[in-house]
Amino acid sequence: MSQDGLKRTDLTYKSSGGAGYIHRITSREPGPPVLLVHGSFENGRIFYSGKGKGLAPFLAQRGFDTYSMDWPGKGKSTPPLKKGDLYGQTDFIKYDLPQCFEAVKEVSGRYPELLIGHSWGGVLLSSFLVRHPEYTRHVRALAYFGTKRTIKVQHLKKWLGVDLVWTLLGRLSCLIFGYFNATFMRIGVENDTAASYRQIASWVVKDSKWIDPVDQFDYAQAARNVTLPSALYLTGENDAYLGNPIDVQSFIDESGPHPHEYHVCGKSTGFSHNYDHVDILTRSSAVEEIFPMIVRWFSEGSS
Repeated sequence: MSQDGLKRTDLTYKSSGGAGYIHRITSREPGPPVLLVHGSFENGRIFYSGKGKGLAPFLAQRGFDTYSMDWPGKGKSTPPLKKGDLYGQTDFIKYDLPQCFEAVKEVSGRYPELLIGHSWGGVLLSSFLVRHPEYTRHVRALAYFGTKRTIKVQHLKKWLGVDLVWTLLGRLSCLIFGYFNATFMRIGVENDTAASYRQIASWVVKDSKWIDPVDQFDYAQAARNVTLPSALYLTGENDAYLGNPIDVQSFIDESGPHPHEYHVCGKSTGFSHNYDHVDILTRSSAVEEIFPMIVRWFSEGSS
């Protein structure tokens, strides 16, 4: 038990790339399990830091049992991503997330009841939930930060970040390195396999359908048949294209009828700061005005 009264434990799950990593932060008396899933080009540390900061310890201090996972090949998952790795997004949805659920149940006795996704992590979670209703029935509530499936908004930063760097240089990177080398291009702290890059790209493009590029599973149709748990959608007013409010709304609309709230976090809506795609989780003011919204939603919105 550390000075802040929280217990930190390293766990693993059987992943499509080897041994996936999960960082558990919990209080002396663990409450409901929360699984936190990061987005592309990052790892689970978007939710916690070595200094005890972040959403995961914030929730743990309030009685939640938090599990921040690393995608296969990222963060502390082993082995590190390398040229020739074939696992991708479809594997994550079909295999890795179910394994995470089982790993959480093994140590806590309960499946994750609350889910948090940042950026693409939310897309993967919703895809998992509509594809695996046997797990969905255990989940009471969701909270997503800057989650969009397609990028339709037109913006200079979108043209530079998506059309030029992510699309053109991404393809070139996969040819040269055998994977998307985001760290080399300084657009992320983690890389993606070529398979994951291609599968994500097939969804991001404007007007793409929510259909699995590998086995043609129709997630949009499944979302009309499986009601998602109550969901809190948050994005930043200054999120130009990675979680633009217009694109977040599009994802909400295609996720089928489900109870939800949607907030764009910025000065025009009463917040102290115009949040962007990352600082909605990392800025000090988020601890005071964003994180409590998650606690409220998990305590009230899921009841």
